[in-house]
Amino acid sequence: QTSWVKLGVGGTRAMLQAGANDVGGTLMEETISRMAGSEHGSAKTVAELTEIAAGIGRPVRERTTTYAVPVAR
Repeated sequence: QTSWVKLGVGGTRAMLQAGANDVGGTLMEETISRMAGSEHGSAKTVAELTEIAAGIGRPVRERTTTYAVPVAR
């Protein structure tokens, strides 16, 4: 799992290209990384998160915290 909150979009894409298969750090009110000095933000839309992986040709699938298929919105 790679965290865009800690690595930024570029770092997350590099990790996905190197074999990571999950984008983490999608909590709505992330504060720990920001308090530690991260400058990559704390929230992204579903479209923005999708573009991180899709932009480098990786498949995208939404999941729940327990890795289940989410209920349709």
